[in-house]
Amino acid sequence: MKCIINSVVGLGVIFLGVYPQTTVYADSWAKAYGGTGDDQVYSIQQISDGGYIVAGSTTSFGAGKEDFLIIKLDNTGNIFWTKTFGTPYGD
Repeated sequence: MKCIINSVVGLGVIFLGVYPQTTVYADSWAKAYGGTGDDQVYSIQQISDGGYIVAGSTTSFGAGKEDFLIIKLDNTGNIFWTKTFGTPYGD
């Protein structure tokens, strides 16, 4: 399915919306992710299973300061898994 994927960063929360490029919006969804820190999205890609990989950064989770953040979502935006990479210093 071809989709329009929007991301907005505001107030430390990641907002993602997926909207099909058709007149049928039954598969549309919008969700918020993140924590109390500064969380940002740099890339979103739809993958072969219909889900999404989100790459960004976070100060809400991880080892400290700013860490890399990878989120695997299913096709409806539910979190399948998350992973952070970093050190206690700014990465």
